[in-house]
Amino acid sequence: PKDNPADPKTEDLAAQRLVQRVARNLDREAFAELFDAFAPRVKTFIIRKGASPDLAEDLVQETMINVWTKAGYYDPAKGSVLTWIFTIARNLRIDRIRRESSRNAAMVASISAFIGCVTSARCWFA
Repeated sequence: PKDNPADPKTEDLAAQRLVQRVARNLDREAFAELFDAFAPRVKTFIIRKGASPDLAEDLVQETMINVWTKAGYYDPAKGSVLTWIFTIARNLRIDRIRRESSRNAAMVASISAFIGCVTSARCWFA
């Protein structure tokens, strides 16, 4: 938001108006302003949480897609726009870690089963 980025309250009020415009009208200009204001912060946040720059970029894109599609769910009574966006980003990061952990566990189990089979006489004569 372009008002006065030094003042968090002013910034949040401007961001709230932008989110409302996206929610009501799917306003691309408002979304572009939100993206320009928050995407770099989200990327920095995700990288500081240990993600690679490429993963952070993917998660920023997913986060901002969620902002676009879920703008109508934003509730200023529950927190600032920045908090809402960071919560989306954090949840997406957690989901990605869980998905990758699950995939890695399945791969380890598959490799372990293969190694067990190769070293066992049962596989050779089955």
